[in-house]
This record gives sequence, structure tokens and C-alpha cells, in this order.
Amino acid sequence: MTAPGRQRGVALVTAMLVVAIIGTVAAFLGLSQQVWLRQTQNLMDLAQADNLRLGALRFAAIALTEDAKRTKVDDLTEDWAKGLPPLPVEGGYVVIQAQDAAARFNLNSVVDGDTPNPAAIGLFKNLLTANGLDANLSDALVDWLDNGSVTTAAGAEDVDYLSTDFPYRAANRPLIGVDELSLIKGYSVEVVEKLKPHVVALPEKTAINVNTASETVLAALFNIPEAQAAEMVRQREGKPFTDKAQLQPFLPKNAQNLPPYDVQTAYFIVTVETHIGRTLRRTEALLKRPAGGQARATVLWQRQPPLKLIKHEDSA
Repeated sequence: MTAPGRQRGVALVTAMLVVAIIGTVAAFLGLSQQVWLRQTQNLMDLAQADNLRLGALRFAAIALTEDAKRTKVDDLTEDWAKGLPPLPVEGGYVVIQAQDAAARFNLNSVVDGDTPNPAAIGLFKNLLTANGLDANLSDALVDWLDNGSVTTAAGAEDVDYLSTDFPYRAANRPLIGVDELSLIKGYSVEVVEKLKPHVVALPEKTAINVNTASETVLAALFNIPEAQAAEMVRQREGKPFTDKAQLQPFLPKNAQNLPPYDVQTAYFIVTVETHIGRTLRRTEALLKRPAGGQARATVLWQRQPPLKLIKHEDSA
């Protein structure tokens, strides 16, 4: 090949190499821009979801407060219990649901100050047994909550927790959430999952609402067969209880020292799900509603699991 031919060949290879480099750079910049745009959109969607969450919780607080002004009885026929259909918003939709926290057993009630509460402990033992669990697990819960250092028969105190691979002490205070059970001796993940539908952790003494409690909770509350509790549920579906005296036909004869129960509640668990763009955010909040709607319901705490991204068919 002559010198001019070699030069033309080198120039052609160089040009092809330059075009390839430019194409690679352009593709990289295009991909980077696409990723940046997607990240920006996700941040905007998340900000919108947070604003909608706050608005949804305010809406729930107002709705529950207005409900307290209208009636002194809380039951599953009311609007708050029926829930709302998904509410369309720009870029997605919002789902708001409310549950009566007093429909579940308050774990913190097994101690009254630093003294074990026999009635509440008995109810909890019934719940444990109904779920195929060891009734003696109640001892460990009592030790976890009370401020004493004396270990109950099947319980655990600091000496038991400090001897583990990752030492820690008993809380000696009320539970903040049900998930805290997993720190207590004997409460495995499986145990906690079985109990979750039936228990709650509330900051003060509460009565179980017989208009919203499940058959399992009612059976444990009154220490009656679950079939009898099911009959109680069927009766309240048509005509909710308006007075505790209406439950007398369902109770055992000479029933004494029963845990407190009522036909209304002050605590609600509100769940808000926001579906905006590719983001799915779920928030669970505990609201306290003053009796008679004298003041607006307030949010005591709220928590959010990790953010989820929804993969669309057209997403990269």
C-alpha cells in the first residue's frame, strides 16, 4: 500500500474511533440524564406523598372527632369502620383506613404501675392459649414491664438478657409498640406474628370495645367458648351494643373480676397508603380522640416502613 493509501486508512480508522467514542459518551450522558430525571421524579413523588399523608391524617382526625360528637357508641357500622374507596389525586391515589385500637388487648395492662394485674394477665393467658402458644409467656411480659427485679416463675429480668450474645436490659416501662415484644424472652418472630392481630400497645389503661373486638378477643375477655363469642358478634352486627348491661346474657354466671370492657373507644389506628407515580408509601399512626369530641383527635405517633418503588412495565 502506498503512503497516501496508508494515511487514508489511518484517517478512516481514527474517524471511526472518534465516532465510537462520541457515541459512547452520548449514550452515557443520555443514560445519566434519564437516571437523573427518574431520581428527580421520585423525589417529587415522595414529597407529594408526604404532603398527602399529613393531609390524610388531619382528615382522619377531623372525621373521628365529628363522629364522637354524633354518638357515644363506636361500632363497625359507622363510617370510620367502613373505610373509603381509593381517593384519586394527581399522579396516583390515596387509601385511608381506620381501626379501633380498643378492639385489641392492651399489652401494657398486664401491670398496674409495678403491680401485676390478675384480670388482664388472665385475659392474656386466654389469648395465648387460643393461638396455640404457651400461657406462661405472660410472666416474661410482666417482668419486662414492671420496675422490679424479682423474676416471676417463667419470666425473665436483667440477668437473663445480660447473658445473651448481645446483652441488654429489661425495659421496665410500658411497650411503645407491639414489635417490641420480639425483645422479650420467649417471643419469637412466629409468636409475635400470631399475636399481632389481637394485641396493641397503648399508653394508658383502656377497656376493650365489645362492639369491635374479634371473636378470639371476646372469648378471651369473658373466658367463654369461641362459639359463644361468635354468637355475640352475630347479634351486634344487626344491633350494636349501646350499654354494657346488654352483654349479661352472654357472660358466665357469677362472673367476677373481669377486665374492663366498654362500647366506645378513645384510640384508633389509622393507616394511610399513598400511591404516587412509582412510589408506594404506607404510614400507620395512633390517634387519640377525647371523649365527646371536646377537642380534635391528635396523632400520638406514626411510623413508616421502608419506601417501596413500583416497577412499571415501561420502566427501565
